[in-house]
Amino acid sequence: KPVKPPHSSSCITSCIYTDIQGDFCIDFYQNPDKILPKDQTQEPKALFGTITGLNIANTFGFIAASQPLPKEYKGKSLFFHFDVVKNLAETKFKLQKGSKVKFVLYKG
Repeated sequence: KPVKPPHSSSCITSCIYTDIQGDFCIDFYQNPDKILPKDQTQEPKALFGTITGLNIANTFGFIAASQPLPKEYKGKSLFFHFDVVKNLAETKFKLQKGSKVKFVLYKG
């Protein structure tokens, strides 16, 4: 069932819904006005991981990194807020628990 999409300054979210297993899914579309040149240059530094959880009500989630993180990061789980998600693809991207993602680390 559709839920009101969270605000994201970097992407346009079209819909939040539950899949057959009852897990939340979010569709993110690219928002070209919010993609900066530095976003493209950061891509070679990107890491890979898997979404381990999403909190739709509070618009955040967690990523388990697939490779070792730099020493200043503790553990393997990383927090992210929906408003920092940037979809660089030209098609929509469905984000849900178990999704494989490419991400750039930064300290907030």
